[in-house]
Amino acid sequence: MAFKALVSPSLTDLFVEELKKMILTQTLKIGEKLPPERQMAEEMNVSLAVVNGGITRLTANGFLRVVPRKGVFVADYVREGNIFTLIDIMNFQGLGFQEDILDPLIAFRRSVESSALLHACKNRTDENLKQMKLLTEQAAAKENIRNFPEIGFRFHHEIAIASGNIYYPMMLQTFKPVYLFFYRNYVTIQNQSEKVEELIDLYEAIKRKDINAASLRQTELIDQWARCANIKK
Repeated sequence: MAFKALVSPSLTDLFVEELKKMILTQTLKIGEKLPPERQMAEEMNVSLAVVNGGITRLTANGFLRVVPRKGVFVADYVREGNIFTLIDIMNFQGLGFQEDILDPLIAFRRSVESSALLHACKNRTDENLKQMKLLTEQAAAKENIRNFPEIGFRFHHEIAIASGNIYYPMMLQTFKPVYLFFYRNYVTIQNQSEKVEELIDLYEAIKRKDINAASLRQTELIDQWARCANIKK
């Protein structure tokens, strides 16, 4: 049995999580102005650097908006949020597997990955195949279980590169945090070898340029991904 390493959160992490919680529970409402940074630092018993760093991170993640000479406001994260906002919302109190959040993500995978796979089967190069095989070997190594999310994403990303269309890998890169989120919740030591076999099957189908077999395996992978997230099919 492998145990997960424990990491103590920093004060900045705690500050970010507290403000995020206040925003998502509407204790702090969209458009509301935050108190001055020095006042927040005093009330929350942290340094000014912690508050400043937390505001910077929350701004980058779409939850806050800094208006020069006016102050810091809760952003309209529905209108102005980004992929990192989405991941934070998914992680918040286990909201990660809510159907209304995940349906569009599943639709994205079915659409974009299916098209990229079709072109990859036709256009893949020896270098693409070499990279895919290397990634399956890395995924199979037991010591890489913690790195499986990154390896899994890179495998899908390599398929997008193999398509020959420069826009597919850019799209997948934009959604990388979503892929990592799912793989972290999807792959365990118990099912690692099973997931590796699924990637190998997909790699072998692409190698043979067998579009039907590749499409079938990819559909199965996305269906499993959806079931893991408790999506009603």
